[in-house]
Amino acid sequence: KTTLEWDKSVWNKDDVNHRRVMDIVFDDDGKLIATTSTGIEKQKHNVYISTFIPLGKVEKGSELLTKKEILTFRTGIDFEEYSLLEDDTKLGQNQNFIKIFASLNF
Repeated sequence: KTTLEWDKSVWNKDDVNHRRVMDIVFDDDGKLIATTSTGIEKQKHNVYISTFIPLGKVEKGSELLTKKEILTFRTGIDFEEYSLLEDDTKLGQNQNFIKIFASLNF
């Protein structure tokens, strides 16, 4: 969009990232990770029009986002506001179990 008033603004057709992606999610360094027709790619810089390059060739930046923030951006659910993913909730217990399970080396 070209102005802050999204409902009245027109789409900006000049400043566009032309990389076609199938799915996209933020990494903790603020760069987007995407699945593409050629594999998993990541933005070179944490700017929306930054180019995507193969995941292994991107330099890791400093942490800007927490896992909860990434999950909030992905789902639209404000986990902080509703105290979700805390240890005392069922969802939090399940999420912590998944973390522990994922850290095991088989």
